[in-house]
Amino acid sequence: QPRRGWRQFPLAHHNGSPRGDSASRRPDATGAWKRCLPRGIDLGPVGAAWADRTADNLSAARHRSRGRCATSGRTKKSVKLLADPMKRFWSGTSVVPEGLDFAILLDRRPLKLPGGKALAVPFHALAEAIAAEWAAVGVNFTPDDLPLTRLATTAQNRVRPQHEDITAQLAAYGMNDLLCYRADGPPGLALHEAEAWQPWLDWLERRLGIRLLSRSGVMPLEQAPEYREVFIAYLRQMDEYQLAGLGVIVPALGSLVLALALETGELTPDGACQCASLGELWQETRWGFDGEAGARRQGITEDVAVSARFMFLCRP
Repeated sequence: QPRRGWRQFPLAHHNGSPRGDSASRRPDATGAWKRCLPRGIDLGPVGAAWADRTADNLSAARHRSRGRCATSGRTKKSVKLLADPMKRFWSGTSVVPEGLDFAILLDRRPLKLPGGKALAVPFHALAEAIAAEWAAVGVNFTPDDLPLTRLATTAQNRVRPQHEDITAQLAAYGMNDLLCYRADGPPGLALHEAEAWQPWLDWLERRLGIRLLSRSGVMPLEQAPEYREVFIAYLRQMDEYQLAGLGVIVPALGSLVLALALETGELTPDGACQCASLGELWQETRWGFDGEAGARRQGITEDVAVSARFMFLCRP
């Protein structure tokens, strides 16, 4: 079985706000429960390859991307990050200043993306972490082994030119947040969700002055329209690196509220993922452990954890 692919920026335009047993489900235009890439954003060949094997949260099916990186090998002057499996050919990594940024070198050659631009980031801690993950890969590796590199490139190539669109997509999750849709039965689960989720809606009210409504069942709620602008104004203050991290975390949890609590340090990645998966975990206490669901939750937790780490590395 192929290695689980990292879901790069799986934001979706979604209508309504139904919730399922899985925390990160959102409906697309066909009504199918799945994650998908944002429509209207050109990922380019390497971005599409990185988005390969996007996880379906119901069946864990993988969707093949259409784009593939056409470049291969290495040049004499640079090392290019490819989408296909690669073999390690360098012995050491380093970080050097490059203007106001920090560039990553492999054996004193700049790490370049297929577009030809050298990868440089404005945060020294992030540059060191990217260099460390390149130093840690084995003889054979794929971009799945380089999540921080992928997130940095996503921030520069996808989020930076689409900043307003990305903030609007994230705000849409807040207007249809997982925490607003409680189970309508059995009573034990409904009470469990209310006790675990309402404190975070209360936290959001203290933080942003937003009082989101909640209900039992999956019928869409009409939140106050002005809340969307509050979400957008808050997200607009974040740079492309912070938004790139949220772009993975928010769809993974199905909740902008939990993602913001994680971003501010109020929640840990494990805590956020457990909170978003209350329904599944509660059912397992009654019916036993589901191995497939557990493996999927573990994959989501890993994605959320590395994205949260990325965001913390991108702080001045």
